[in-house]
Amino acid sequence: MIEEAGALSQVRSRADFLDEYADLMVVLDALTALLEVSEADIQIALKENVMRKGLYKQRHYMHWSEDTDYTSNETPQGIKN
Repeated sequence: MIEEAGALSQVRSRADFLDEYADLMVVLDALTALLEVSEADIQIALKENVMRKGLYKQRHYMHWSEDTDYTSNETPQGIKN
């Protein structure tokens, strides 16, 4: 999943985006099947996430940061961004 998401983050064309997005979705579909997560479960989680965090409307991107000690609330423990 990390490799596919990393590849998706590097695309520069619509065609490459669609190709890499499809690759990532294949992995996610396999994981949801393995974990027996339904489409309804996913929709509920999406709605709850948007209620907590909002939508990604501002499109702010960080291209570089010198702060190597920063960890977000989504960073796995022990891993620095």
